Formats: sequence, C-alpha cells, structure tokens
Amino acid sequence: MLNQFLSEIQNGEIAFPLVELTLHRGDGQQHVGTGHLVWTQDGCRLHAVTDGGSILQREFGRFPGRPGEIIPENQYLSMNGRTQDGWRFTVERLDRSGYHVHSGRETIVWRIANDGFRSHVTYERERSTGDVASAAYVAIASGLEFGSWPRSTETRVENPAFGNQRQERDWLQFPTSFGDVAVRKVNSDLTMIRVSEVKRSQLTEARAAIQAALSYVDGRRCEIHAFCEYDGGVERRWLSSFMDRQRNQRIHSPLDRAGRVAHCLEPMLGCLCNFFLTEEGQETYKFLDAWMDAMDNRFTSRVMVECSIVEALARQICKNNPTIGISEQPKEVLSAVDRLKDQLHAMDYSASTKERLTSLLGMVRNRSAKDRLFAIQRAGWGGVSVDEISSWSALRNKVMHGDSPIGDGSLPRFQNAVTHSAKIANLINRMVLQSAGYSGSFFDYSTWMPAELPAGDIE
Repeated sequence: MLNQFLSEIQNGEIAFPLVELTLHRGDGQQHVGTGHLVWTQDGCRLHAVTDGGSILQREFGRFPGRPGEIIPENQYLSMNGRTQDGWRFTVERLDRSGYHVHSGRETIVWRIANDGFRSHVTYERERSTGDVASAAYVAIASGLEFGSWPRSTETRVENPAFGNQRQERDWLQFPTSFGDVAVRKVNSDLTMIRVSEVKRSQLTEARAAIQAALSYVDGRRCEIHAFCEYDGGVERRWLSSFMDRQRNQRIHSPLDRAGRVAHCLEPMLGCLCNFFLTEEGQETYKFLDAWMDAMDNRFTSRVMVECSIVEALARQICKNNPTIGISEQPKEVLSAVDRLKDQLHAMDYSASTKERLTSLLGMVRNRSAKDRLFAIQRAGWGGVSVDEISSWSALRNKVMHGDSPIGDGSLPRFQNAVTHSAKIANLINRMVLQSAGYSGSFFDYSTWMPAELPAGDIE
C-alpha cells in the first residue's frame, strides 16, 4: 500500500471518481452532485455536475469585494465526497471560478482548476484486516541533502543470470519523545519519513517538529507533500500541492554539505525534534524559518534578518534562563530615567522630538541586545565567543542604520562582510543547539572545520 502511494506521488497525478460530492460555500449554500477529482503536484482539478443553478444565476454579476481588498475566506469553496471503494474526501479552499450555468436549468457544470493555488486534499476509509502497517505515520517530503547519510540500504536481486547486490547510504533513524523516526532518501526530490508508535494526540505536533528539525539541519524548508496515518481502524491520507518550491540558497546550518560531522546527524535531529515540540522551540523555529526565507534575497537583506534573529534569540534565552545572570539597571539609574521622562513631557518640544527622546531613554532603561549577548558569553552558553559578538555588532550597526554592510562594494570589504556573516551564523547555531540541549560536534563557519559544542546546561 505504501509503495503504491509513493509511486502515485512520484507520478505527479492521482485521479478519484466521486460517486457523491457536496460543495460547501461560506454563506451556508450547498451544491450536491457527482464528479471527478484529480490531484497534481501543481494543484487540483475538479470536474463536477451539481444542483443549484438558479442560485448562481441570481448572484451573477456580484463581486465579493472592492479592488484591493482581500477576498474573504467564505467566498471559497470546500468539498466533501465519497468514492465507490469507500474513501471519504475533503478538499479545502477551492476557487469559486470555473462554473457554467444555463438559463432555466438547475444544473451547474464545474470545471475548477486550482493550478498555482494551494489546496489540501484529505481522504480516509476504514482499514480492512489485510491492510496492516507497522508504522503509525508515514510522510513524503521534499528532497534532503545531508552530504552523507549514516545508514545503508542493501538491495539484492535474485536472478540466476542477472542477480546482483548493492549498498547505498540513504537513510537514518533517531529516537524522540514521541517515537522512533526513520528518514530515507527516495531521490533528489523526495524523502520518506516513518514514525512508529506515535500517539494520535501527538501526531500534529510530531509532524511539525520533524519538519522543523529536518528543515534546520538541511538548511532550507522541508515541505511535507503527503502523508498517511493509521488511527485505530481508520487509514487517513493527506495531499498538498507542491507550491512551496525549495530555495536555491541554504542557511549556514549546523551540519556541512561535505558530511564531516555526519556522525552527529541522528543525535542532533533527535534533540531538535524534542526541542521543537516545546513552546520555546516553536518560537525559535519562527526565527529560523525567517532566516531560511531570506536566503534568496540580496546580501544586505539577509544580514539584516540574521542580526535581528540574534537579538530575538538572546532575548528569549535570557528570559527562559534566569541563571545566565543578566541584571537590571541599578535603581538610581532607573529613577534618573523616570525623572528625565517627566521633565521631557513638560518641555515645549514637538511630538516627534519627544517621541524620539523617549525612545532613547527607553534604551537606557532596558538592557541592550549586546548586554544580553555578553551575559550569555560569560555564562559559557553554547561556547559563544567575543569574536562572534563583535562580528554581529559590526554588521548590525551598519544595516540597522541604512548603511551597506559591504561599503563601497570592493572585494576586501565584501570578503570582510561575508566573514562576519559566517560568524553570525555560528552565533545563531550555538544558541539554538544549546537551547535544544544538544552537545557534540557541529560545523564552525569561522574556521570551516568541525567544532565541539559544550555539554550540559548552564548552572
């Protein structure tokens, strides 16, 4: 069953004849009939004949909103239906365009093509006794490039004339708090993920955590294109159009493409999966996702995002780890700031001037990002170095004030900025991996060599 499902995904098209279907509209109207649903990697297409032609004829010429306004969600269609062999279908967010009605007739002919439009198809059925699978969850995701996979698959062809045997490093496995996760490379475009014994209540969170961990370690978003899950006597499948194509550029992930720290791939993924299950981990991944999203932008934009992520991580780490020991400003300093604010409000300055001066006083009152980073460095968190903080400060001060990080664009200045950016990536990786509780090797982009992350929590 799973091999057939994978083959259908690789072919790029799956057709479902629906003996019953109902199209639901946000305003509560329904259209009932029969049809044919086709899922493709670019979207899905629905050809159907339903009732309700007189309703659409009365609405002809009406528009959901004015130009420039976002079309409300209730203007889209959703669909449920049933196939002859028992699959129950649900499709979310179908575009309402693509129907034809005849005057005086009640039937509607729908030809909806959601190419280039994100659609999700969910279908399920009761499992027969023969459909036994050892996995609770199997997903098909975008291709991963780890440089070197730690485990091998042995393929043996038994044939008296043309038999052969070969081995290929193409999979890995690691334990997590929700079950053992196995990941195997199908080809350069697709990867299969398998989780055993995962609880139904943890499936959604586990799926997101696996996706986040694989994305971060691979250096670009790992998109889940399809999955199967087994919930008691129900087999459930989900398909998504391949709308989010992979980025060309990767972030400086904690593992290099050459596989020099491949022996740490499995323990690192296990730690990260558990971390991304937590509230702190989910917040951290939002920063990492923004980093990945910025990689195809210009160098200045990427540096701006990287510097902002460092500040956000430093704030989060100091908030969640009071033992780092960053202290608030002395009471006399806080009192002086409050007195100055009171005097400022009484002065005859313009509103914009008062706002800017109040902002400056707020910076004095609160600890800066640099204060937090040096507190993290003194605490030994992740082995953060003064040199890495200095690189962050050098580029941050430029990009946040509208200056180019590469100055006049000369080769020496550009090289200097690239070196600083690599050290900022180190800074991000150190803080993320330490927060996840990981200890072991990772790739150091300041030396372009493997390095060791300190073990244990900071006391």
